[in-house]
Amino acid sequence: SNLHMHNEQQQHHPLGPPNYLSSLPIDKNVGAKLFRYDNFGVKQDFDILHLSKSPQIFLLRNYISTLERYTLQWNARNHPKEFTVYRSQEEKSNKSGRSHSNVSWLPPLAANGIPLTLARCSAQLLLSPEMQQGKVRGLGLCQPMQLVRYDSDGEFILHHDALGRAVTVLSYLNGVAGTWFPLANFFDNNNTRYGGGPIPQNKQDTLQLIQDHDLQPGKDGLFFATGDGGHATGTERREEEEYDNDDSSIVRVHPGDAVVFYNYNGSSSNNNNSPDDDAMNHQLHDIDWSAIHAAMPATEEKFIATLWFQGGPLIRHP
Repeated sequence: SNLHMHNEQQQHHPLGPPNYLSSLPIDKNVGAKLFRYDNFGVKQDFDILHLSKSPQIFLLRNYISTLERYTLQWNARNHPKEFTVYRSQEEKSNKSGRSHSNVSWLPPLAANGIPLTLARCSAQLLLSPEMQQGKVRGLGLCQPMQLVRYDSDGEFILHHDALGRAVTVLSYLNGVAGTWFPLANFFDNNNTRYGGGPIPQNKQDTLQLIQDHDLQPGKDGLFFATGDGGHATGTERREEEEYDNDDSSIVRVHPGDAVVFYNYNGSSSNNNNSPDDDAMNHQLHDIDWSAIHAAMPATEEKFIATLWFQGGPLIRHP
């Protein structure tokens, strides 16, 4: 059956979530119950939780099956690495980019075809009708799956996925988490602490805003922490000591969970120089800087798998 139950098309923008997802109430505990068949034909029940509207963030609980996770973890260890990043303590203290990690890329049919299976399911579940139909060249195209293995203390400082990537699907393979969105719900009009406000239009202003308000993981935004019953109780205890367990900002994740977020906002402008996107009324979309996020220092070995869906010519490039 078709998972999508769309309302009027003008109520969403092409690079955002489909209406049946964006209309879910913000709730960490209750969401929509769905199922998929994993790469090995086994039924996989999962839940979708809506966690933030600015940026749009969802949690797919139990999205990746155990066998899929183990297969991808094996590939993260054994697949040829694109690059390995090990920085000295001096370089690490400069907080530049990603550190202490291996990165590799899986084409669709690698790892028993798991990347292709997950890309197809994620596209049906998470993309707008425009992105699914792909009538505009490059719209909705899925990149090869990225696998990252972080060593203990490996991290990726505050960054934005951007680069034409409209939708990010980040899966926690062994349940070790640590993803922080400092500005999640920050610009919500119901946010009594900050009372909404304009979203910055560049990285420098965004980082300055985070610094000015002294935003901290575990207290502000959304922090995806290793959950109880996850990979290791040591990680859990360390995170609980390091981050205050504020129910409103901490989300506990488990092996097989995936966080989904949308990287471009709904604003648009006319561009008469794009002949390919007549069906989209020449809409171009800007980076939603509220989707800036970081991988906080890993408490132990951590495995993640990421899929990105492209926005194609609907994205305004700076």
